Amino acid sequence: MAPIPTEATEKDFQKMVSRNEELAKQETTLTKEYTTLLRKSSSLFRVLEQVDKDLISTSTQREQPKLISQKVLNLVPELKWYNDQILLASADPDKFSMTQELQDSYDRYKSTSLLYQENQSAE
Repeated sequence: MAPIPTEATEKDFQKMVSRNEELAKQETTLTKEYTTLLRKSSSLFRVLEQVDKDLISTSTQREQPKLISQKVLNLVPELKWYNDQILLASADPDKFSMTQELQDSYDRYKSTSLLYQENQSAE
């Protein structure tokens, strides 16, 4: 068996190190963007609480999704999709299953702090 040229393996190694660094930077950027998205959705929820006072009483129970009131749907008809999804999932819970990717996304959502710096100080 012929020996592999050292120059070729070093070149491949440098490519892999470079790719690894690039992926690490992308992950950091995506984490920041995801945190920003969570902050915006949290802000949206606060606005909805101001519009629909019924949401305030259930805002601490976020494990179970709640239908958006007709009052809010009249103001923002695009949110009807949200209600449709809840009805679909709750119609027959045995038929509803989450893919592993969706479960991973949910787990990441639950473990992400709203402020990016909080996440950094915890590490």
